[in-house]
Amino acid sequence: IYEIKYGDMFFSDDVEDYQKQLKDFAQGFAGINNEEITKEQAANIWEEGLSSLLDEIYDSGFKLVNLKGLWTPVIDYSRILPYVKYLGDDYAAGITFKAMESDKIYRIDETVKVSWNEIASRIISAEDFLLKYPQSSKYAEMAGKYYDYLSVYFTGAGNTPVIDDDSGKFRDEVLESYNNIVNNRSNEK
Repeated sequence: IYEIKYGDMFFSDDVEDYQKQLKDFAQGFAGINNEEITKEQAANIWEEGLSSLLDEIYDSGFKLVNLKGLWTPVIDYSRILPYVKYLGDDYAAGITFKAMESDKIYRIDETVKVSWNEIASRIISAEDFLLKYPQSSKYAEMAGKYYDYLSVYFTGAGNTPVIDDDSGKFRDEVLESYNNIVNNRSNEK
């Protein structure tokens, strides 16, 4: 519910131009990498309406990341990790997976932001979940993530292809990752 509420506030024409204020702040504040504004950095925002909104967002378990050039509130699943011990195994594994995703978003605007080995690791984690919890109510959600990661791993993303345009061959870092995953998975069996 709050994800929709905060999203509407950041992308609605009826409210102040939070996007412009955040863009101006990020450009003028040293230490912001234009991918995330931390709660500590946001404490330096002087615009009263935006400042109080960001306090509410951070206190509600969200963080602010730049997706496709727009500052977007995203659930910070790593804040939930201390409570997974109270959940069933499948839910705990699902939250742990989502925390990994929210800590390091892997694809923004058709650009892969993590290494190919990291994508391979996430594929394996999703596959392990699917094999271990076939009756889970989170199975379909995890299957979707598995498919998404697998698709990017083998075909790339719009701005991050797996095949070099000039040579027509797989990029070295992609081939290296493929070899690593094959060798590591073969050794496990």
